[in-house]
Amino acid sequence: MYFLTSKEYSKPFKNKLDNLYRVVLLDRSDMEIRGAYGTEYYSEAGKLFTSLVTGRHIPGKTNSIELEEI
Repeated sequence: MYFLTSKEYSKPFKNKLDNLYRVVLLDRSDMEIRGAYGTEYYSEAGKLFTSLVTGRHIPGKTNSIELEEI
């Protein structure tokens, strides 16, 4: 299972189920996109999800992703 959420919101699931990952969004400098209270993360996650569902490119700051095991 893949979570499009912040580290804080994924903590309750740690060690509860196998194969859980948090999607880490990275900008062009390979810096994690976060923002105050996760606002930039959730904005970028929404753009990524919309792109995946619609098949259209939605421009944003995300250059790449990493999967972080929860």
